Amino acid sequence: MTTMKYPTAIDESIARRFVKHRSKDLGYKVALVLAPLDRKVAAGLTALPVQWRTALEKTTWPEAATALGWDRLREHLPRVCELLDERVVGLGALLPTDEPPTLLYFLTGERSELVAFEGFLPSKTPAKTTPPDLAAVQKVHDGWFEFYSGELGPMPEEEWEPLGEGDDDLVSVAIKGSASVGFIRNTQAAHIVWSEDDEVEPVASVTAALDDWIASSFDED
Repeated sequence: MTTMKYPTAIDESIARRFVKHRSKDLGYKVALVLAPLDRKVAAGLTALPVQWRTALEKTTWPEAATALGWDRLREHLPRVCELLDERVVGLGALLPTDEPPTLLYFLTGERSELVAFEGFLPSKTPAKTTPPDLAAVQKVHDGWFEFYSGELGPMPEEEWEPLGEGDDDLVSVAIKGSASVGFIRNTQAAHIVWSEDDEVEPVASVTAALDDWIASSFDED
């Protein structure tokens, strides 16, 4: 468990590698702001949703988590929420010029290395065919996953991959290695597809699978 203090454990020198990575991807320098922000500074960041600006002002994770809406996800992602409570040491927002902003969650791993998850803008109108548990996640972040790999968490809805053309085919929402998890539109039933073995495994829900994947990835550190 981390002994680093939220949110002052993270400064620009620590976060620089994430900024450089995104700047290289986009081909121009990306701005970054880190919590805690002065209220006037936060108010001026109009590209950010109000809940992000509020969260970035907070000096404790529980306050930031509440502002972002994570309390509403505890029934769907209990292990992830516990993980965040224990390991989040900072928050920051990436501010690209030509792309929507994203929110970075800085966490410590088992060996005290820094891990970042990236959250995209919340969805105001999840699709009616989306299972309620996944729609609840979208209202906090429509896309939330490990920064470098793009794995473990749900992709933005526009990047979901239909594995077929019919309503009874699976829509892949997230990946972990050779596995993907998704749901069938007309039944909202959730499944994991193991591409290496060409097997399909039913699961309780998309968020139940993601909760296990994300929490287990920290246990494996």
